[in-house]
Amino acid sequence: MESKCEVVSLVGDTLVIVLNGANRHELETLEQGKDYRIKLTKWTNKRSLNANSYAWLLCTKIAQAVNSSKDEIYEQMLQAYGTIDEDFPPITVIADADMSITSEHWLRIDTRTIGKKKFDCYMRIKGSSEMDTKEMAHFIDGIVFECKQLGIETMTPNELQQLKEQWGIEINNSTE
Repeated sequence: MESKCEVVSLVGDTLVIVLNGANRHELETLEQGKDYRIKLTKWTNKRSLNANSYAWLLCTKIAQAVNSSKDEIYEQMLQAYGTIDEDFPPITVIADADMSITSEHWLRIDTRTIGKKKFDCYMRIKGSSEMDTKEMAHFIDGIVFECKQLGIETMTPNELQQLKEQWGIEINNSTE
């Protein structure tokens, strides 16, 4: 179950919260006297499916222009404009390991030599399906910038701003 909540007060070691829009049926299935795991994170709005579709459309256009695959371009765009997943610890692997065999997205942040062996340190990057609206807006801004560099037609700045307003946020674009 996921629900938006508001912290009302903290009294000693007791946190009082109000669940906004929680599914009453799901709440009624909870057994009193049982322990449950709750993870509180700052609420962010999820990005819209039309935003994800637009990102993939632009990645496809870039792939066609540079004779590549849309998946390769998507990975390059995540590397350049994606968001580091702060909830995932960095990992260290033997240098030049093929990270593409995993289902995750990775950004190499460091290479080190220990003794005679080289190691690469990676941070996990969120995929577009995990991005919130602000992260997705930044991601699309970056892809739009790359499209403009290649002369690929995109939405006008006004159309893009209207799309972002539908997501419920305002972003100042540095790439336009």
